[in-house]
Amino acid sequence: MAQHYVKTDDKGFVIQNALKLAEGEDPKDYKQVTIATQDEIDFNQNFQVYQITDTGTYIRGGKQAVTVADLNASLADAQDIITKQQAAMADQANTIKQLQTALASATKSQVEAQQQFVATQEQFQKQFVGLSQQIVAVQKQVAELTPAEK
Repeated sequence: MAQHYVKTDDKGFVIQNALKLAEGEDPKDYKQVTIATQDEIDFNQNFQVYQITDTGTYIRGGKQAVTVADLNASLADAQDIITKQQAAMADQANTIKQLQTALASATKSQVEAQQQFVATQEQFQKQFVGLSQQIVAVQKQVAELTPAEK
């Protein structure tokens, strides 16, 4: 643990850091802060990002700094969003499979209907040819029975 003398701005962020006061410095112009050993190096190098509270404690990044609880809450929110998106994607995948099945069924029905149409059309063509031949035969018979005009 080390004692530091700091000057802060109006928001409590450190603007000047000293381990000892220089001769002639007024101690009233400084706040005395005890810095934990594990934070000592970072505090000396980055004192500008530390905020000193009214009680003399320090916060890296200030009061707006992200806490572990904030981070855990954000992660939980993100996980919830991901879970909802995965459920929505699963629903969409299910809908796509249903549409693909319906499309395959409709395509199969269309092919079967087209095959039935072709078969029916061929049957009608055969019947038409047969009827046409019968009409020609009847016309010959009628022509043979009708006296020739002179």
